[in-house]
Amino acid sequence: MRTLRTLIGAAAGLLLLAAPACADDRPGAVYDPQADAGAEIDAALEAAESRGAPALLVFGANWCHDSRGLAAHLSEDRALAAFMAETYEIVFVDIGERDRNLDQLARFGVEAVYGTPTPVIVGADAAIVEVQSVHAWRTAYDAGPADLAAYFARHSGAGAAPVTAEASADLTAIAQGWPSYQSALQALDGLPEARRADARAYLDGMAVSMARLSLGRVARDMNTSAADSADLDALGADPGVDIGEAVADRLADYEIDLIARWREQRD
Repeated sequence: MRTLRTLIGAAAGLLLLAAPACADDRPGAVYDPQADAGAEIDAALEAAESRGAPALLVFGANWCHDSRGLAAHLSEDRALAAFMAETYEIVFVDIGERDRNLDQLARFGVEAVYGTPTPVIVGADAAIVEVQSVHAWRTAYDAGPADLAAYFARHSGAGAAPVTAEASADLTAIAQGWPSYQSALQALDGLPEARRADARAYLDGMAVSMARLSLGRVARDMNTSAADSADLDALGADPGVDIGEAVADRLADYEIDLIARWREQRD
């Protein structure tokens, strides 16, 4: 099973990300199309239950820049990698061109893939922990270690994040204020009622994903570490400097017809 493992010695902890069976040697290319996804997920859930820990199931693909980016972030930042290995049982599941192992996603009530990666946190009781945010990571390549640490610490129940954020922004509020999102919401009324919920899930996930991309790029430009203020607040952590205005301004630069994007993907 392709998981994160930590070997802690007397001098230092060494994190190993087991190599996938596929030949792709790019950083984060850990999504093996030949793997028995069901068996690997079952093993991760069993291991998680045995130690009272959550499991993290990352559904993605090696062709996806952001799927590889998320996997690479979880292994390359030393503090984050150690935290993740000690806190979660992690398995990376290949979904091809969103046409493989979707039955495994459906096991946890996720009936559609709106982008990759789609990370699913499953509690020790085998119930999905956070449904609303599984579609909000399609720009994971641009997410910084502090953002990732705060999110995964918040939803693990493990307590404090291992990476301190020097700045923060409320990603949900910024996403909801994005002009492209507001325009798409107005267009929802023109859709058949049976399709509105599906479209809304896509819009919400895409908007937060783009807010996350903007946060990561603003933080990089400012040479600072940043996270979602909602995650930091839930952890009782210091939110640092509020850079929400700069993030919102960056997000406003992206003009996307979200309804057209949703139709292209779903139709």
